[in-house]
Amino acid sequence: TRLYFYSNPRLTYVDPATWSHIKHQITHIYMYSCNISSLPDDYFAGHLKLKQIQLYNNKLTTLPPNIIRNLTSLRTFYVYNNPLDFIEKGCSLTWTSTASLPQGYWQLDCTSNKIAGQLRLLDVPSNVEVMRFNNNPFMMSVDPMTWGRSGDDLRELYLESSGLLSLPERAFASLRRLEKLWI
Repeated sequence: TRLYFYSNPRLTYVDPATWSHIKHQITHIYMYSCNISSLPDDYFAGHLKLKQIQLYNNKLTTLPPNIIRNLTSLRTFYVYNNPLDFIEKGCSLTWTSTASLPQGYWQLDCTSNKIAGQLRLLDVPSNVEVMRFNNNPFMMSVDPMTWGRSGDDLRELYLESSGLLSLPERAFASLRRLEKLWI
C-alpha cells in the first residue's frame, strides 16, 4: 500500500491515526512538496514494511533523532530541499548495502567540499552508522554534537583530508561501537 499526500502546499501535518488501521501494509509514504515543518519522533513507528519515505521540498528545519529508527525495511529516505543543517552543508543521507554488510546501514556523506570553518550538524538521525566528512580542506573544527545522536550506532567516522586544526578533548567518548576512525 502506498500513501500519497504530495504537492499540497497547504498541508502542514497529517495525523498518523489517519492510516493507523493499515500501517502494517504501508510500503511507501509520499509527503513531498507540502508545507510540513516538523514531525514527532515516533511519526513512522510501527511501519514494519515501510521501504520508502519522501519528505523532500518541505519546510523541515529539524529531524527528530529517532525518526527512522527501527524501520528495518526502510531503504530510501528523501529529505533534500528542506532547510536541514546537513543538507545545507551539501551532505546526503543514504542507505548502503555491501557484500560484507548485506543487511545494510545508513550513511551520512559530507564529502562535497562545501564545509568551511566549524562543522556542527544537529539534525542527523540517530541510527547513522557511517559518517564521511573527508575531503573538506576548509573544515577547521568539528563539534562532537555532530555525531552525538549516533553514539550508540556509529561504526565508522572519516575526517581525513580535511583542514582540521584540532579536536576537542574526549571528542569520541560517546562512540561506543566505533570500529574505524580516519583522521
